[in-house]
Amino acid sequence: MTVLAVSAHTYWVIALIIGLAAALVVAGLLAILIRSVASIERSVDGLLAVAVLVGLVLNAGLGWWWADPLAGYVILFYGLKEGRAALRHG
Repeated sequence: MTVLAVSAHTYWVIALIIGLAAALVVAGLLAILIRSVASIERSVDGLLAVAVLVGLVLNAGLGWWWADPLAGYVILFYGLKEGRAALRHG
């Protein structure tokens, strides 16, 4: 089950990276603010997906049970930081 979860999440991260690259190209060509914001959101999604993948791999491969919850804290604190920034600017 763990190998399946890591494999599925790895494919998801790769798809996010490919989608991010495409979104950045489209945003650059069209120079539309909405597209830029969407590509930034997608890059954040990709970074968070990588954090989850690292937690899964460290947990499954090395038995570091604390790595997956640590990835959750990374996601939590990043979300709080972005939420505060959005409230300040929005």
